[in-house]
Amino acid sequence: AGKQQPSIEICVQELKLHGFAAYDRYRIGAAVERELTRLFAEQGMPQALVQSFEAAHLDGGAFQASPDSRPEVVGVQIARTLYGGLTR
Repeated sequence: AGKQQPSIEICVQELKLHGFAAYDRYRIGAAVERELTRLFAEQGMPQALVQSFEAAHLDGGAFQASPDSRPEVVGVQIARTLYGGLTR
């Protein structure tokens, strides 16, 4: 039998987005969830999460999005920024 992957639960209670339409929030949120799932599956668990890890606030940094970016593209950028913040 293969090695069982550890499980992880990430709960994002608040994601502050400035400059985006309110009606895009669900599409952005769904894209963040999909991309984080993909990143964890393909690139593994960041070392910061190997032990128990809890953060009241995680600042993954910033990214640039053009005004006409689709919500799904923005969500992918956010997820990659957050994942990158966990790998620092």
